[in-house]
Amino acid sequence: MATAPFQLTAAEVAQYHRDGYVIPSGFRLPQSPLDRIVQAHNALLEARPEFSDYCPHLLPLDLSFLNVAKEPGLVSAVTQLIGEDVALWNSSFFAKPAKTGRRVPFHQDGQYWCVRPLATCTVWIAIDRSHAGNGCLKVIPGSHKERRLYKHIKHADTKKLALTQETDPAAFDKSTAVDLVLEPGQISLHVRNWLEGFLALFHVLFGVMSSPSLLLLREALL
Repeated sequence: MATAPFQLTAAEVAQYHRDGYVIPSGFRLPQSPLDRIVQAHNALLEARPEFSDYCPHLLPLDLSFLNVAKEPGLVSAVTQLIGEDVALWNSSFFAKPAKTGRRVPFHQDGQYWCVRPLATCTVWIAIDRSHAGNGCLKVIPGSHKERRLYKHIKHADTKKLALTQETDPAAFDKSTAVDLVLEPGQISLHVRNWLEGFLALFHVLFGVMSSPSLLLLREALL
């Protein structure tokens, strides 16, 4: 008997479009794929230690991550939000090693991506427990509604930053930021600016948090 596809609630779909993000309450990857992700990540770091904090393009380096990105429940959640005709265009990794992890400033992913139009949904998969104490993802709800890229400031010193460009603090109210607290295997789905065009793209991002760690924030405008 076939398993019914994962379904978001109507309230979750509405939150995604209203706030630009949602954490589906009924979805969690089982432990076995999480263990495989950890093994693949460890192997990647042995071969490419320069990716200890951030790897922007996993698939050319190791196709094993593709198997997780194709997980039926995950794809089902994405298609309910942006339509049935989708393609995975990228997969990346953010990690925060204990004591040495670098800060990720507030930013819009579209500032770094070559995709135009920005018709994409990002799926963040928590590999470890992610919370305010170990630098979880923060977002500004509703910041996708203006459908534009805000001014970004480029930093020359990258020793303390995992990303070199930061959204101009004058462009948003940091006090409205929301912590996305996730348990291992949970996901959050994020709007990436405006959605238009015929083929919707999605991007899978893996998050590894070490504990204890410095309070380093992965912050994002949607």
